[in-house]
Amino acid sequence: MKNYYLHKDLGMNNLDVVSVDIDGFCQTFLPAWEKHLISSDIK
Repeated sequence: MKNYYLHKDLGMNNLDVVSVDIDGFCQTFLPAWEKHLISSDIK
């Protein structure tokens, strides 16, 4: 699994890297979260 934490040397100036990390996290997290919600009858 990819490390989604920002590296100290990146800072906030490199928004492309930040957005790619966030996108990767969402693509991994959201399907698992939706599956959890469906299986627990919340959604």
